[in-house]
Amino acid sequence: MASVDSRPLRPALLVVDDDSAVVRFIERALRSDYEVTSCSDAKGAMLAVSQARRPFDVVLCDVNLPGTNGLELVKRLRSTVPSLAHNAVLMTGGGVGLDDAVDDAIARAGGDALRRLDKPFTLDDLRAAVRPRPLSRISNDDAAST
Repeated sequence: MASVDSRPLRPALLVVDDDSAVVRFIERALRSDYEVTSCSDAKGAMLAVSQARRPFDVVLCDVNLPGTNGLELVKRLRSTVPSLAHNAVLMTGGGVGLDDAVDDAIARAGGDALRRLDKPFTLDDLRAAVRPRPLSRISNDDAAST
C-alpha cells in the first residue's frame, strides 16, 4: 500500500528572468517554502504554464525580458490563466524605460492584482512580494481590466 504524503503542498512559483544570478538567488532563497520553476523568457514561461502538473500560484516576472517583455507576458497570462495573472509580481531594475508602464499597469489593475518588486531587493521584500493572494480578494472588475 502506497503511503500518502500528509504535508501541505508548497505554493508553486514561476520565476521568469533572463539573469541567471537573479534566478539562482530566488531559487535558493525560496526553495524550502515554494516549488520553484524558472524560465528565461516569455515563451518558456507559457510552455511551463501549459505543461505544469498543477497550476502555479504566483508568477515573479522581470519586466525587461528578451523578445516579449514582462508586461506582455502578464497580459497573455490574464487571457489564459486569470488566477495566475492576478498573482503576478513584476520585477524591475529601473532605467529600462518601462517603469511608467509598470506603474500604469498596476494602477489599471486596481493596485491589488499586480505587484511590483524593485531590484535590488531584500530577502524580506522578496518573500512579501511572492506571498500568494487568495482569489477572493480579486474582483471581477480586476479581471476585466488590462
